[in-house]
Amino acid sequence: MINLPCHYIPRESAVHRLDPRLKIVMLILFSLFILRTDGPALAAAACLLVAASRFARTPWRAVYSPIRTVAPLALMVLLAHVLMSDAGPAFSRAGWEKGFLLAGQCLVLVLAASILTATTSHLELIGGMDRLLRPLRRLKLPVQDISMMLSVALRFVPVLAEEARRTGEAAKARGADPGSGSILRRARHMAALGLPLAMQCLLRAQYLAESIEARGYGSGERSSLREFRFRKADYAALAVSLIIFAAFFFYDKYSMGYG
Repeated sequence: MINLPCHYIPRESAVHRLDPRLKIVMLILFSLFILRTDGPALAAAACLLVAASRFARTPWRAVYSPIRTVAPLALMVLLAHVLMSDAGPAFSRAGWEKGFLLAGQCLVLVLAASILTATTSHLELIGGMDRLLRPLRRLKLPVQDISMMLSVALRFVPVLAEEARRTGEAAKARGADPGSGSILRRARHMAALGLPLAMQCLLRAQYLAESIEARGYGSGERSSLREFRFRKADYAALAVSLIIFAAFFFYDKYSMGYG
């Protein structure tokens, strides 16, 4: 099975041992801040993420590879605002500034998400989401079933990626090369590979459904293998995070009032 750029990397670090609920909430708050920040604050946030990744002792390639994957999209965002920005005419300074800001926001958000997935297993992520969504049970929402679906989706992402690789290799063995030729020819090759890949997905979904039914899985209250509890390190990380977010908040207020 192949490894995706943002797969979980087990390490003995303080970031890995943090409660997954805390990391999920920190990512949400960090994302909300990034979406309304300016250039200097965005650069400071990127430096904080780089320091967090080094503190977590994760390989740089595993954490920063998703940035390379999203870089073409960020470049398209930059060019779109440079050429067609409402901040001014084409190639204006305001267009360049806004384009660089939005492209940087996109890359920083991807870096934050990759650090979360690299330091938290998918079981911990699903367990944390389940705990955070528990208040929604009062609205009669099937929280545990939703967590189960998210767990299955995350688990089968690398499986489907491996299946796509095998389908492409089988096509190459038969003389087809999806990566060569004109754009129209590549699109036809990709469409031809989509049908067998979709059939494999449907077969795996059918086998999974039969396996779940054979094990007597049903809706209702279920116990968890791990109970999440905040420790001293979690409270310390929460306090530091609140201080950092407060500093960014007052900086944002100051820059808006005096910028």
